[in-house]
Amino acid sequence: METKTISEGDKLTIAVSGRVDTVTAPELEANLKFGDAKLVVIDLKEVPYMSSAGLRLLLTSHKAMAAKEGRTNLGGDIMIHGSNATIGCVPIGDEGIEDVFYLVAKVGFKNVEIVIAPYDMRKGRRPELEESSLAWYPRLCDDICAALNRGYSGGPKVAK
Repeated sequence: METKTISEGDKLTIAVSGRVDTVTAPELEANLKFGDAKLVVIDLKEVPYMSSAGLRLLLTSHKAMAAKEGRTNLGGDIMIHGSNATIGCVPIGDEGIEDVFYLVAKVGFKNVEIVIAPYDMRKGRRPELEESSLAWYPRLCDDICAALNRGYSGGPKVAK
């Protein structure tokens, strides 16, 4: 397991390569030094395997950074991404998305609303994609549409 640290202004990127498991997690922990960075990206594209010890380390590091910044509501502030697939996560390594992360850090998380949808609801609702045995799922889709409508300025509103 190896790490490479790249500092760009307020942004710190720590690129990790190799397996992260109970043997290598302590070495990774020693290399997770965030300093005064406002935005930290832990790039896991070259990590073929991460055990629960590695995940625990990422979450513990996130909590420590949040505590240092005085944040108590940690929901939604961490993304874990380890390949070039973009199913359900943001592609770290995509310069456009990384710029968005940086700008959000600059204006403050409280000034930004992020909506994650199971599909692109801006093009209209698709009931076949909303079928689920989970009783709460239809309400979630309604809440997502409401959130999209609050911040969507172009075109027709998303129908509930």
